[in-house]
Amino acid sequence: MRFAARRRVSGVCVALTLAAGLAGCEGPDTPVAEKGIILAAAPVDQAGENTGAGAVTGMVIGGVAGGQVGAGAGKALAVIGGIIAGQIAGSAAEAALQHHDGMAYTIRLDDGRVLTVLQHLENGDQIIPLGAHILLQTDGSEQHVELAVM
Repeated sequence: MRFAARRRVSGVCVALTLAAGLAGCEGPDTPVAEKGIILAAAPVDQAGENTGAGAVTGMVIGGVAGGQVGAGAGKALAVIGGIIAGQIAGSAAEAALQHHDGMAYTIRLDDGRVLTVLQHLENGDQIIPLGAHILLQTDGSEQHVELAVM
């Protein structure tokens, strides 16, 4: 009987410890919404992140294409030339695909902080005017500015 009571008390302690630990689990990835006002807005040209995938893909395609040309030493040179040309073309293609137009919004949040957020513009996105009341959505490292519904 004593053993069963200890096990129950031990189980309750574990449950309380877990509950206390989980109660404070609001981490950096918890979404946050803050209100503010647009102080400034300027168009920006946002270069995309070059991951290297375009260059590698271009190298493979260029090498295979170069391998279809010539024979012997000429074929080896064609493969090397195809690899180099493919790398250049693939890297340029990836950069063009990753490019985005955007806006740099300078915002004064209701708590007094002033910050600038870079935001991609997709087709049909509305540019938020100066003085507009906004909602800044933050989820981890991602931020999004949108007009506040009044």
